[in-house]
Amino acid sequence: MITIFEKLGYTVSETRSSVFNSEIKLLVVRNWDKSIRYAWPANLNKALFLKFRGSKSFINILLSFGCKLIFLLRLQKLFFTSKSLYVKDKSKEAELSSRYAQWTLFVRKSIQLEKAMLYKVINGKGSFTKIATHPLSIALIHNETMVLDRLNESRIRSFAIPNTINVSPNAVELDDISHDGTILHEYCNLHTMALSELNELTAFLTPLNELKSWRELKEDLLELMKRDDSRLPKNLLYMLNQIIENTNENKPVEMCLSHGDFSSENMFEKDLKLYIFDWELSNVIKPVGFDAFHFIIQQGLLVDKSNWKTIRKEINKKITSDTFEALSRFQKGTIEQHLQLYLVYTCINYLKFYVEYSVNPLETNHSLRTWKEALTETLNINQSELDESSVYAF
Repeated sequence: MITIFEKLGYTVSETRSSVFNSEIKLLVVRNWDKSIRYAWPANLNKALFLKFRGSKSFINILLSFGCKLIFLLRLQKLFFTSKSLYVKDKSKEAELSSRYAQWTLFVRKSIQLEKAMLYKVINGKGSFTKIATHPLSIALIHNETMVLDRLNESRIRSFAIPNTINVSPNAVELDDISHDGTILHEYCNLHTMALSELNELTAFLTPLNELKSWRELKEDLLELMKRDDSRLPKNLLYMLNQIIENTNENKPVEMCLSHGDFSSENMFEKDLKLYIFDWELSNVIKPVGFDAFHFIIQQGLLVDKSNWKTIRKEINKKITSDTFEALSRFQKGTIEQHLQLYLVYTCINYLKFYVEYSVNPLETNHSLRTWKEALTETLNINQSELDESSVYAF
């Protein structure tokens, strides 16, 4: 937590001393390992940390109602843990408890890095500050800032994005666009309109063999195939390799800017317009349709826990020939070809992440099974024949 405040330009201490003698009283929510997940001023009268709980699941709705009730009844100190920070008297840090009285800090620990966000309200206007505590998170913040600036300069019409307020080497502050919106769990025309405009602004044609990202993807797959790792499903690697070998790398493919994590958690609808945030994983060179497939597949895979047959039905229902025509500027390739490219990009990156960060196999079984079903259908391979083949002989 000290490091996070340092990244924001503040010097604080967790212990009182002759130098750090001005106290800032906080309330916190801790993770199971006792590390801090949320922190806010003890006198704050609103549950601002709910800004970071985007999902509208039944459990989240129930928790949100309970937290709002606790704050309404002024019972925060009975339910949350007290903590103090100390700053120099009459310093800029002392403003944390005066000028910036309405703020909450969120620290998220994922497998590969720690991420922190500060939400604050000044004169009725809210903003999110993303704080980088790791070289990878610095790169993500830099990437998001560049993409948002580019899109804001383009004066987009069919969707809205945050404006950049302040940028520093370790943080970026964005305005809060999450007011009174509705989360959409099904792909609809609003998504197509937004992705069509992205395509209109950024699409281009190029052979795959001229893309550094495609060459790196093939190299990553080769490295995965060479690994002696019992957790890696060899038949999945075999199918990915088959798709790549069957792909005409000399034929131009339509590429465009992709959000990278185009999912229900990163957007909402208000007044028939999408408000899209969290552009950290955006990439200017992804196959057309990538975000559309991602929205449907991630919703089915991670939220609804559906099998591939159910997910495929939803793809067929939502990504029709008319939809794909609207998504595509140059009308190159078919829905099936671009779905294959999505599966190749996503599966290889997923397996690479799975190996590098030693993900618990129990957390990946459903995903691996679904990818296997998807690739099997894509290659039109009979499952029993696949299981009896020599694909495990890498």
